[in-house]
Amino acid sequence: MLVVMIGLPASGKTTWAERNFRTLVSPDRIRLEEFGTEFDEAIEDDVWSLAYGRTREALEADDVVCFDATSLSRTRRRRLLAIARDAGAPAIAVWMDTPRHVAWRRNRERDRSVPRGSFAEMVVAFEPPSEDEGFAAVVRIEEAVE
Repeated sequence: MLVVMIGLPASGKTTWAERNFRTLVSPDRIRLEEFGTEFDEAIEDDVWSLAYGRTREALEADDVVCFDATSLSRTRRRRLLAIARDAGAPAIAVWMDTPRHVAWRRNRERDRSVPRGSFAEMVVAFEPPSEDEGFAAVVRIEEAVE
């Protein structure tokens, strides 16, 4: 089974995923562990290729794998859904529906924060996940407003 985390930066995706899954694939971790950087446009193709490859390998080994990224748009999620479909595995969306002002505050408090302009672009780009795009289920986790 593939679990796709979906939500704004600092919405709680990684915390929730780490508490609930043994096998995680995270482009953020790949950037740090494999390339020693938080972000560099020059390596993004390699980062995502590794992330998709690790996801495919875990599914082929019949593992439950959680893909931990923002996955904000249907376009971003399409490749993950295809990987799950090719492996004969169901895909579940876990949408961390944290109010954007809460996510923005948490983001600002991080050592590694997303710049305001990029965060705003992500808010605009967000498309709620739905079963009609190929998920077997969509789990929406709402956080109380702080």
